[in-house]
Amino acid sequence: MYTTKEEENKTMATKARIGLLTKNHTAQTIEIAYEGYPEYTGELLKKHFKSSKEIRALLQKGDIIQLEDSLDKIEHDALQGNAQQHRFIGDISQLAEDTLADYIYLFQESDKTWYLLEEGEMKNI
Repeated sequence: MYTTKEEENKTMATKARIGLLTKNHTAQTIEIAYEGYPEYTGELLKKHFKSSKEIRALLQKGDIIQLEDSLDKIEHDALQGNAQQHRFIGDISQLAEDTLADYIYLFQESDKTWYLLEEGEMKNI
């Protein structure tokens, strides 16, 4: 049976990273093991995680199995670990260098907006 790349990604583990990008050039990120594609994770982030406070609470959970629409439904991924702190100077694309995630979502604290980091560029989701 023939499947498109998009259909294949949805049936396999689609890893993603979620992070909070601060004004002082640091980012705290966690990894999501499944369902990291924009049509699922991107939409949930935009609809249900709209403030720095909510995102910090999400990051406190550490790496998770899959994003859900509320914090109490989210399961910690004990095999992965806790949130990672990243410090970078200048180029945001450095955040993509140390991960196998298919998608990287960043909430920029300065403008309170979610972005998808693609090919070194921040794209509004």
